[in-house]
Amino acid sequence: MSPAFLRPSRRKVLPTAPQIPYDLILEVIETHLDDVPTLVACSLTSSFLVSACHKKLFSTITLVVSPAQKRRNKQFDDIVRRNPSIPTYAENLKLELHSPKPNILPASLASASFAKIRSFSLVLNTSLSLDTPALNVLGKILLCPTIVSVALQTSDIFSTFHLPLIRLCAGAQALVVDLKTPLIHPEYKKKIDYGSRTHSQISTLSIRPGCICLHVLSQLDISRLRSLNSTIHSNDDAIAIRDLLNESSALVDLHLSLHSMWFARPLWPNCKSTS
Repeated sequence: MSPAFLRPSRRKVLPTAPQIPYDLILEVIETHLDDVPTLVACSLTSSFLVSACHKKLFSTITLVVSPAQKRRNKQFDDIVRRNPSIPTYAENLKLELHSPKPNILPASLASASFAKIRSFSLVLNTSLSLDTPALNVLGKILLCPTIVSVALQTSDIFSTFHLPLIRLCAGAQALVVDLKTPLIHPEYKKKIDYGSRTHSQISTLSIRPGCICLHVLSQLDISRLRSLNSTIHSNDDAIAIRDLLNESSALVDLHLSLHSMWFARPLWPNCKSTS
């Protein structure tokens, strides 16, 4: 009599489930980009799907720094602390700073590695200036080698504390500066220092109002600028844009929005496209 381990097993072998190709799984996930509950459920079913789902769930991250959002930011910090890889999935990052304490940024921004950021948007709804630690955190994000476009928006008048932010945008290819209140700080308007400027990669610049062009020019070398989109409300705006245009020999596209009471005149006749 043969030993038991040599006897043929009488157990029924259940048929194995067919393996679904990974490309097909990704295609299913792609069809549920806006269905957050489904993506969360898929990420919990298998470690095999975590990376694919997190890539969709955290491709865009929006953080609002305000007293009302303090608890939510704390939750985000806890999530990043438990899952340090989450910030690496972010391709679009939007940060809104509101008064009264814009410098109290989420701790995760300082420690996280946003290694794949392509678009960064900063909204400043405060009259308070950013301190050095806050600027260092923003600089770490803006120095990401994958960043392509940066948008700076503020509801307050343009002042000196905006200048370090502009200098930090030198690595982006596209820069948007949107000043909701078209005013320049009266003391700073007369003091524009064209000293050492940061070499930049900016080829597309959208700026409103046009008078800020001088301040951008004072911080960045825009010799590679190819496209400019701006607004003109006064002769001061026109002079500022003219000075900026004279710095760039590569400009081919110029799009200006003119105030109804301002007389339009050619500023850059060599442009291939002007509107």
